[in-house]
Amino acid sequence: ITVKCNGGELAAVCQVKVTEENTAIKPTAVEVAPETLALKVGEKGTLTVTFPPSNAEVTDLVWETSDNTVATVADGEVTALKAGEALITAKCNNGELSSSCKVTVTAVKPTKIELSSRTLELTVGSEHALEVKITPENAVADDITWYTTDDKVATVKDGLVKAVAKGDATITVKCN
Repeated sequence: ITVKCNGGELAAVCQVKVTEENTAIKPTAVEVAPETLALKVGEKGTLTVTFPPSNAEVTDLVWETSDNTVATVADGEVTALKAGEALITAKCNNGELSSSCKVTVTAVKPTKIELSSRTLELTVGSEHALEVKITPENAVADDITWYTTDDKVATVKDGLVKAVAKGDATITVKCN
């Protein structure tokens, strides 16, 4: 563009470059698949997300969980942490569009239970803490019960064995 004055003695020029209009298309919806997901504690699952129309561009996708103690999410990968339910949500367009997946996490039952020691030799008045090893590692045993065959010889509470008097006793732990 040129502007002239004083019979053309003075002139100023501005170069203008014209490009096409911004063609970025915003999505009209967010679709998370699957709509429901069942996982066991310790497992992972993947959610996919689509944005109609197919040529839509999304730059602000955010993943959220309703309960990060049950399940977490990062880039659509869900990690099951404990038994329960969580709603995993994908949002975009500054949160205006969203879609969710209901995740149900179930506990894994133990297949084997062991104690840290198979035999103990204690003196009267001493204590020893037994630890429980549960297989598989992601199994949940929330009903662990401790027993002694003779509480006059040895007592047990939450795995802590106390030697009461001379003699023999068997300590047992059970679950399920």
